[in-house]
Formats: sequence, C-alpha cells, structure tokens
Amino acid sequence: MSRLGFTRTVRGLDGLPPTVLKILESAPQAGFGVHQWLLPAAGALKPYREPHEIKTILRGCTSDCGRKVFERELEDAIRNGRPLGPPSMNPTARSSTPKTATDREAQQTALRIYDGFGLPDLQATSHWPQWGRETPLDFMWALYHQRAPLCCGPSLAHLTTQTLSDWAWYQGNLQFIVPHPMTAPFGQTMDGKRSSRAKANTGPRVYQVVEFDGQDTPKHEQARLLMALAESMDLVMVVDSGNKSLHGWFKVEGVPEEEVRDWFEFALRLGADPATWTWNQLVRMPQGMRDNGNRQQVLYFDRRKLGC
Repeated sequence: MSRLGFTRTVRGLDGLPPTVLKILESAPQAGFGVHQWLLPAAGALKPYREPHEIKTILRGCTSDCGRKVFERELEDAIRNGRPLGPPSMNPTARSSTPKTATDREAQQTALRIYDGFGLPDLQATSHWPQWGRETPLDFMWALYHQRAPLCCGPSLAHLTTQTLSDWAWYQGNLQFIVPHPMTAPFGQTMDGKRSSRAKANTGPRVYQVVEFDGQDTPKHEQARLLMALAESMDLVMVVDSGNKSLHGWFKVEGVPEEEVRDWFEFALRLGADPATWTWNQLVRMPQGMRDNGNRQQVLYFDRRKLGC
C-alpha cells in the first residue's frame, strides 16, 4: 500500500511538478513492489535533480517502507530509469485506448509473410524446460518477482490482489489475471469505489497482451500475426483462451509508452482487440481453466526473453 502525504517529511522536493510528486507519494510498503517503484520514481526525477540528489530523495521516500533498500537497487534505478515524457513509466498516467481500425491489406501482407506457419510450429519454437503438468503458478513464478502484487481470481466477481508468494498457497482455479503488477492491494475507481483492480493501483506496463478476434481470424492465422508483431517486440508467451482466440504476451517493461503505443496501433491494424490496451484489463490466466472446463493452455513460452 502507498503512504499518501508522507512526502511532506522528505527533503529536496521543492519545485518538483505535481506529476512527479504523485509518483513519489505512491511509494509502496514492503511486499507491494518497492523495487518496481524505484525505476519510474528515479526516471521522473531525472530532469529535475542530479543523481546524488535523486538517491537522497528515494532513500527518504522509502525510509519507512518496511525493508532495507540496498545501494545497488538505488543505483540501478537511477541508471535505468527513463524521464517521464511518454507516460509508460508514470503510474498515475493512463493513456487512452488507440482507435486504429483493422487494415486488411496490412493483415494479409503479414499473413503471407508467415504463410505455412501454424500452431504446431509455434509450439515447436517454444523454450520451456519441460512440458507436462504445468500449473498457473509455474508460469507466474517465471514471469514475476516473488514480491510482485498480482490481481488474480477464479471469476470476475472474485478478484484479489496479493503478492506472488501469497498466491503460492492458493489451491483453487485461477481464471483471470491483470498482466501488470499492482502497486497496492486496493485502489479507488473513477466512481469512488474501493477495488482490488482499479487503474489507481495498477503499476506500469510490464506485459502487453495482444488478442485477436477468433470470430474473424482462425487460430493458425492468429499465430502468424503474433509472429509478425514479435519482429518488433519480445514475445514471451502465447496462451490459448480456451475458446476462439490466442493471447500473446509481449514484454514491454521499460519501453517508452509512445513506442509501445505505436507498436500496439500496428497490432490493431492487423486486427487485434483494443480492449487489452486498458491498463487494468483482465486476461486469461496461463494454464487456468474457464468456467466451461476448457484449459487456457500455454502454447509457447520463451524464458530467454526474461533473462532466465
């Protein structure tokens, strides 16, 4: 959870714009993404403070977070954090959904380039050590840090945000997940309600999921379109929805929002569903199970894109 208002006790904040102060105020408690928060916070400060001043501010913001923040964490965040500019690293900014329409010519060109490529080829190129009785947690452990707060649930009406370590004790079926880690267990929705899946408590983009409409595009063609998108963004995983569509998980962590948006607009030209651009959009849990009993099978997984 964050500690709103605590920045009044931190030195060196004079003259910072409100957008930067909001990011600093969103500093979470231990167990809710301190390490993840450091990167956007450091990036937001870069245009206004020198590295040694940023380190002092970050130390002040995390002084009572509940754990020790290591020197190396701070240095890595200062080195790799991107200035705000595009809002991808700004957890308080939420860009509107692109409105690009399907371009049939672009779609057909992509399909021709990967002509003959199908689901067996997708599975054959996967890099997962052993396919067998994988569970949702097997893939969650590969995708996220153990302290990452994740919003998941067995149904739309039963969603919970807790750390991956806490999810490890869960014994039931998980059908849905927000692909981006959360910043707190609850946030306030636009209509003032308390929710475990509000935009206000959803962190920066980590995995952008792309889904194609299975009504218009059969799965073997969806696989080709995902490969076309993988030419310009790292494809980590492909999940069969258990119905008519495939979900491609692309790693976008640290990529400027403007670049991700341009790439997603290209996905829309190829026929992708714009709904998954929404920051807190639920997608199908890898290896979870639908209400009708269909498995949401992982067809492709590439650990190399995660540095594993």
